[in-house]
Amino acid sequence: FNPYIYGKRTTVQTDQKSLLSLVTKKDVSNILDRYKTYIMGYDLDIKYVKGADNTVPDYLSRQVYNINLTETTEDFSDVFPKVTSYLQYPFVLGNFSNYMDEQEKEAFPDCFSTQRGRTRKYVPKLLRFMTLSRWHEHPLLGNHAGYDKGSAKFKDTFHWPAMDVDIKRVWSSCIRCLQCKPHGPLQATVNEKSNPVPPHAWHTISIDYLSYGYNEQVLTLIDDFSKFVRLHYTTNQTAQTTVDCLKNTFYLLGFPTVIRTDNGPAFSSEVFQKFCDTFGIQHSVITAHNHRGIAIVERFNRTIRESLRLYKEHDLQEIIMHTQYAHNFSNMTNQEGKPKEFILSTADKFTQEQVTNARLSGRQELLGFIKQSLAEKPTEKDPVLLPNGTIVFKKNSTAHKRDDPFTGPYKITEHIYGDTYLMVPISKYHRPRGPPERINSRFLKIAPKEAQQPPKIDDTRGDRTSRGRRRGRPRRDSLFSPPPQEKNKATAKRGRGRPRKY
Repeated sequence: FNPYIYGKRTTVQTDQKSLLSLVTKKDVSNILDRYKTYIMGYDLDIKYVKGADNTVPDYLSRQVYNINLTETTEDFSDVFPKVTSYLQYPFVLGNFSNYMDEQEKEAFPDCFSTQRGRTRKYVPKLLRFMTLSRWHEHPLLGNHAGYDKGSAKFKDTFHWPAMDVDIKRVWSSCIRCLQCKPHGPLQATVNEKSNPVPPHAWHTISIDYLSYGYNEQVLTLIDDFSKFVRLHYTTNQTAQTTVDCLKNTFYLLGFPTVIRTDNGPAFSSEVFQKFCDTFGIQHSVITAHNHRGIAIVERFNRTIRESLRLYKEHDLQEIIMHTQYAHNFSNMTNQEGKPKEFILSTADKFTQEQVTNARLSGRQELLGFIKQSLAEKPTEKDPVLLPNGTIVFKKNSTAHKRDDPFTGPYKITEHIYGDTYLMVPISKYHRPRGPPERINSRFLKIAPKEAQQPPKIDDTRGDRTSRGRRRGRPRRDSLFSPPPQEKNKATAKRGRGRPRKY
């Protein structure tokens, strides 16, 4: 209502007394003070009205909302009417008998099925798919419930032989259910819980940016093997600035073999790719929104933020230098030795550490042997990979609480490495409809078995003539094929070759 009431004298009628006390009360909490300050930006005259007299807002809050159910052609409008309100029943049960074939009329003459003392409406074959779909989508009937929760209610009204198979097939393949519900058992298997340990120190470097202010950035470099950290203070995140910082470190400590980054603009630019190609560095890019791919950097960025909160009165450049020194010259809880002992031989002046050459003394080799051989290794299991052609749904990492948590469907087209796959968006009938994209399995939900195959074009989506002859040459046993003519052995004309057997 901001464009309608801003700058105007407006009268507000409400049945909430707390709103009146908020305006008149002086001492309020911080959050209520923000609300009060926001309301004071408008010229409002707030008046109290009893709840029984506040009829217009009550009517608008209870207004019947519109719904959209699966529609079919006009030929089935006598049994599946158009529904615009959730108070409407989506079926006309009295007309179900018009769609029964001869066998169904003979077995169920009055279109009712009586078994074990229960009389229920029989659904002809031609109407079963639409009956299940519209019941499942109606908010007062199925409400998108699954088989375990919603089948008993459906069976109280309808019946046909082997209906459980049809219920599971239709309800389990509902696209809206797969997009809006988590379905924990359908979550794709994550095989690699952590990145593999590099063969030696300064082999694989993980890089990421930490934003502190408008023009204050911290470029974090950390060695995956030794946890050795190098921090750079910058005023921007451009590719040229990133390359200059990396050169400053690599010309001092040496060039690594692999650099692991996210999909940031500075790391996906042509300048950064040219830098990696020039010095023979392999650039490994993690999957989008998969921060666990560079979890070691994300964890150290949290340490930097903790230091920034502890020492607010200090300058940012001093804080990151102090944090870098304290980390590199301190013992770790998840490895033996200090990070600097894998790379440097410098002694810690503030602890009166003795100066020793870590390489000549065998300290570096001992630490590397402990890290590679004696560290606890997870139990090795055969990886569970998703085969090509698997239908999946992707978790929407940027979705709001009211948005659909999953998007799709998608089809797996290629396994790249580890838990990373290549997939393409597909249509309802599993036809590709977009460019491929890379995804990690922790963001995937596998579609149920009923939804792995493209849906068949059901007769319920066509017209009444779909029960008649179809395109193409009729089959031998078709109702429209002419009856076979009886041949007389005596009058049969003998042709060339071996005589036919009748």
